[in-house]
Amino acid sequence: MDRVAWGKRVRDFMVSIEDYPTLNHRKSLKEAFLLLIESLEAGRDYRNVIVVGDRGELLGVLSMMDLVEGILPSFLREPRAYQGHLQEDPGLSLIWQDILADAPRASVERKVGEALHPAKIVLHQEDPLTKAVYYMARHRLTLLPVVEGGKVVGVIRFLDIFKEISRVVLA
Repeated sequence: MDRVAWGKRVRDFMVSIEDYPTLNHRKSLKEAFLLLIESLEAGRDYRNVIVVGDRGELLGVLSMMDLVEGILPSFLREPRAYQGHLQEDPGLSLIWQDILADAPRASVERKVGEALHPAKIVLHQEDPLTKAVYYMARHRLTLLPVVEGGKVVGVIRFLDIFKEISRVVLA
């Protein structure tokens, strides 16, 4: 591959946190839904919300799937650590239909801090692009937070890295 592409840094592809959907962990799931919908309607291709603590520290990432799962009753949420095979049950689609039709008011008022995935892997602006590619491919991630001095400064998205890789591959 082109050495120029691999000599790039995370900062070259990072979306600044000022431009990315971010919420305090005390905000509601409803507010997260609203934030992502507004972002999509504005033509931005953001599919996650960065969740921060009261001092701006990174707590985790909340995906669209996390939001949908977050409004479901707890008995329908898949355990996060489950490793076995789930047998499909066609009757579940009817249950989902009923639940999503009347997403309980209490569920949308849950706090985003209860539904997020804690950030276990973070990058720094000066990290090489190859480090981001490695972690994303190894852990099947589409977004990684970029942190400096304990605060989130941005995110790097697999979509942007894929565009760069495609540019090099197709050149």
